[in-house]
Amino acid sequence: MPIETLQHLIEQQLNLPAPLPGSVKKQYTTCGQPNCRCKDKVNPQKHGPYNQLSFSLKGKSSTMFVKTPDFDNVTTMTGSYKNHRELTIEIAQQMIELCRQKGIRQAQHTYDELYNNAIRKRAGERSETGRMKELRASRNKWKARAVKRGELLKKNIAAINNLKNKRDRWYKEVLLYRKQENEKIDYIEEIVKKIQATGKTSTKMSPNSNYQKVNIST
Repeated sequence: MPIETLQHLIEQQLNLPAPLPGSVKKQYTTCGQPNCRCKDKVNPQKHGPYNQLSFSLKGKSSTMFVKTPDFDNVTTMTGSYKNHRELTIEIAQQMIELCRQKGIRQAQHTYDELYNNAIRKRAGERSETGRMKELRASRNKWKARAVKRGELLKKNIAAINNLKNKRDRWYKEVLLYRKQENEKIDYIEEIVKKIQATGKTSTKMSPNSNYQKVNIST
C-alpha cells in the first residue's frame, strides 16, 4: 500500500542524523613561506594531511577544514545527507502515486497526518529514552554516594578499633601499675611488722598512713 510505504519512509527520514552536504577527504597543502620545505624544488614535503570537507550548494562549490576529533561526526552527517536526499526522492514518488489515486488535497492531508503521527511517535520514544537516562543518572548518583558512605564507614570502623586497642592497652597498664603499688605496700607492711616483732622500735610504730592499697578490682 502507498500509505504504509509513505509512512515508513517518513519515519525513516525523521530518524536520520543531522545532514551535511559533501564528502571528507585528506588533503596536503603548501604555505606562503618561500623557504618552507613544502616548496623544495628537489623533494617538496607538503603540509598535512588535513581533513577537508568539499561540498556544492546552489551551484557554488566550497570547502571547509575539519578537525580530527570531528572527522567521524562529519562522516556520519554527510552519509545522512545522502540518505535524506534519497528518501526525499522516494517520498516524492509515493506522493505522485497518492495524488493520482486520491487527488491533490487528500494526498496532502494524508501526508500531514502521517508526518504528525511520526513526530508524535518519535517524541514518545525520546521521552521514554529521557526517563531511562534520568533513572540511570539517579542510580549512578546513589551508587556513588553508597560507595562513598561505605568507604567512610570503613574508616570509622578502623578508627573505633584503633581506639579500642589503645583503651585495652591502657587498661592493662593501669592494672599492672596498681598491682605493683599494692605489692610495694604489702612489702612495707611486712617489714614494719618484723621490726615491731623484734622490739627494736616502739610498739606504737605502724605502717606509714600515706600508703594505701589500690583497689584493682574491675
